[in-house]
Amino acid sequence: MPHVGVRRVNFLEEEAFSYGLADFLIGAYPDRMQSAAHGPDITIQLHFTA
Repeated sequence: MPHVGVRRVNFLEEEAFSYGLADFLIGAYPDRMQSAAHGPDITIQLHFTA
């Protein structure tokens, strides 16, 4: 069990943040995007100018 000892409240806060970030990003387009693959790992970087 990877989440042993972690309170459920923490998950709810992270979930709310994730939904808020998703709502923001729906209307925002990155100024620049970079991606890289190293074996099974893939990294995507989105750069926004505020």
